[in-house]
Amino acid sequence: MQEYQEQKKALEATLKSAEAMLPEIRLDIDNTMNYLITSVLLDCPEAIAVLLEYIASDFASFSAHTKWQSPLIGPDTYRKLMALVPASAFASASAPPASG
Repeated sequence: MQEYQEQKKALEATLKSAEAMLPEIRLDIDNTMNYLITSVLLDCPEAIAVLLEYIASDFASFSAHTKWQSPLIGPDTYRKLMALVPASAFASASAPPASG
């Protein structure tokens, strides 16, 4: 049990350290969307998967972003994201504003 607690503390410390670096690597909502579009353009499935997991973890914040209207984000990317988003997260999500 003590070994489990030590591993848990180490993991929590690692996650806190990674979270503290987010502003440094500019992984805010807008830049995450920029990275996603770039990853799609460059066909980087590993990067796309990581970004979609991140977006799915806070879908309510990302759902209304106008960059979802980009023609560069195809249906396959949407399907992958929707498979990751829990059904309960859809209730608090918003659609992006209509362009026009």
